Amino acid sequence: MGKMRRVMLIVAVAIAAIILLATIICNSGYVQNRLISMATDALEKELNTEVQIEGIGINLLGQHVTAYGVSLKDQQQRDLVRVKEIFGDFRLLPLLSGHVALKECRLSGIDLLIIKPEDGPANYQFLLDSAKKGNKNKKKQPKNKVFQLDLQYAKLEQLHVRYNDKDYYLDQAAYSDWRDNRHLEIKGLNFKTDNHKPRRNHNKPHRGAFDEGHLDLMADMGFDILRADKDTVRARLTKCCIQDTIAGIDLNDVRADILYSDKHIHLSRLH
Repeated sequence: MGKMRRVMLIVAVAIAAIILLATIICNSGYVQNRLISMATDALEKELNTEVQIEGIGINLLGQHVTAYGVSLKDQQQRDLVRVKEIFGDFRLLPLLSGHVALKECRLSGIDLLIIKPEDGPANYQFLLDSAKKGNKNKKKQPKNKVFQLDLQYAKLEQLHVRYNDKDYYLDQAAYSDWRDNRHLEIKGLNFKTDNHKPRRNHNKPHRGAFDEGHLDLMADMGFDILRADKDTVRARLTKCCIQDTIAGIDLNDVRADILYSDKHIHLSRLH
C-alpha cells in the first residue's frame, strides 16, 4: 500500500509539473503572439471585419484563460465592441482530447456602439448577415463537437452601450444555471436621455414631470428563467426596483410573469 501511494504521488507530481511547464510555454511571448494571430485571423475570416486582441493569459493549473483588450470594428472602421477583459473557465480533461468545454465566462469593461439610422441598416447588421451565411454553408455537425458550451455562470461588468444618441450603463449582470435553476440578476442599470431642450413642464408647475427626453433611470432586477427555446422565453420577475429622481419615478416590489413569443412580450403582474 505504501509503494502504491508513493507511485500515485510521483505520478501526480509529474502531471502537475507537465501542466506547469505547459502553462509557462503557453504564456511565452512567441506562443502568445501565435495564439493571438490565429484567433484574430479566424475571427476576421468568420466576421469579415477587423478584430484586435492585445494579450492572452493561460493558466492550465487553474483551468482558465483570459483575453485582454479585445475589440471589433464595424464596416465603417468604428469600434463596435471593446472589452477590457474576457475570462473563461474551461475543463482540462476535454481539452486534452481536443474539445473545449466552457463552464464560466466573465466580461468586464465593455463599450458597445449601436447605430441604427432611419434610412439604412444598423452598424451590426453585417454580423447577422455573416451568421446567416455561415449557417447556410455549415455542414452537419459531428456528434463529438469541438466546442461544448456547458455554461453555469456568466457575468457582465461595467457595460456602456451607446445607442444612437442614448446612453445605457450597467454595473453588472450575472446569469447562473445550477441544477436547471436559471437566474438573471441585474444591478445598477442606468438609462439616460438628454434631448438638449427645456423640460416639458418648464415654467408649467401643474404639468407632469415625466419627459422621455430627460431621464436618469436606475434599476435593479432579478429574473427566474422558467423556459427558453428558439421561439419562446418564459420568465418571472422576482425583484424590481426602478427610480428616477428627475422624473419622479419610484417603483418597488414589482413582480410579474413575462412571456416572449412571436416577437411580442406579454406581462401579467403577480400579487
